[in-house]
Amino acid sequence: MAGDVGLQAADSLKASIEKETAWTGEPVPLIITLYSPGPFEGTAAFDFPELPKTAIIAIGNPVVGSEDVGDDSFLTQRHEFSISTQQTGTVVLPPFSVRFRGKESFVGDAKDVIAKTPKLQFESKRPPGTESLGIVVSTEKVDTQQKWDPDQSTDSNDPNQVQAGDVIERTITRRVSGCSAMLLPPVSTQAPEGVQVYSRDPVVEDKIDRGELKASRTETIKYQFQQAGTFELPEITFRWWDPKSEKLQEKTLEGTTVEVAAPPQQTAAADWNAEMSGDDKDANTFPAWAVAVGFLIVAGLLYRPLKSAWDAWQVRRRSRELMIAREVRSACRANDAPAAYAALLQWCGSSSSDEPVTPSEVLGEPWEHLSAHLYGATGTAKSWSGEPLLIGFEAARKQRRHRVRAEHGSALPSLNP
Repeated sequence: MAGDVGLQAADSLKASIEKETAWTGEPVPLIITLYSPGPFEGTAAFDFPELPKTAIIAIGNPVVGSEDVGDDSFLTQRHEFSISTQQTGTVVLPPFSVRFRGKESFVGDAKDVIAKTPKLQFESKRPPGTESLGIVVSTEKVDTQQKWDPDQSTDSNDPNQVQAGDVIERTITRRVSGCSAMLLPPVSTQAPEGVQVYSRDPVVEDKIDRGELKASRTETIKYQFQQAGTFELPEITFRWWDPKSEKLQEKTLEGTTVEVAAPPQQTAAADWNAEMSGDDKDANTFPAWAVAVGFLIVAGLLYRPLKSAWDAWQVRRRSRELMIAREVRSACRANDAPAAYAALLQWCGSSSSDEPVTPSEVLGEPWEHLSAHLYGATGTAKSWSGEPLLIGFEAARKQRRHRVRAEHGSALPSLNP
């Protein structure tokens, strides 16, 4: 055995590393056996050194036995650990202390024993073809699963259809053997422009199953769609080194295409604008001069009704905007994050502009904070303060009024100036 030594500190400890050479990321067994003339008492403590890019994990419970050393008989505790490192070259474990309690015979009180290991080391080799990988996972198999909420599979009811402001969750779970969950690299959170990404803290678990280390890492990514359009959420590829076949393996989780519709308020406004524009697909069948003359005649006859209709629509629009603005103020003053979020989406949908307006465009950082509190990993609605958002909202509302006046101040100019 590499690093095997004799009994240390009055025949109380023996330590060994079971591999002289290992692949980067491959688990390396560390065996420490404690010796006591009489029964052990309590739990042993190991003062492991802190090594960069290295994890030392206990494997199972200690195995109790007995062993004869010369003319003496000892009770033993065999402790097994797994060393996983991302270092390359010679990995050195400097001497470290092990503390336990044992009796000098089968009767009497237990005494404290402090033993020290010798220097231990092994060689870590970087697998070929992994130079571009940040972290090398060395295992024979990686089991990967993903789940979309709402379901984005093609056989689900109305798949991939969401509205601006909605959120899709993507949960990815990886399970491996012989590797610690802390050494599994994080999932990529890349997303196309127009999609805000939030991620929860990963759920990691290491457990021992029949003496084998098994690990799992579950990560949830939230995609929030800021505007209408078609978005390609990316596929995610995992690569790992198989030490048994000595080959680089990979598995890809498919992405998805999401069709994002505008909120109902924006759609209704767009339909109304289309109707008010007076577009007629059959107009091209007439000469341009005939269309112009006809328009002037109709405009002259209907100027007053059109102006009255325009003024009435402006009053209705302003009335709806005022109602939604009151809802935004009320939610912000009550620090009610969900209500503020819903009201702001309606307020943006009430815009008279032909182009959809998103909250992030007009509110910026306050809106990002609100979204993070609702959909991020650490925020909660109770801890959210609506004051910064209310200040930004009032400023954005003022800008909207100025813009509307500039755009529509002379929407129906006098026919005879």
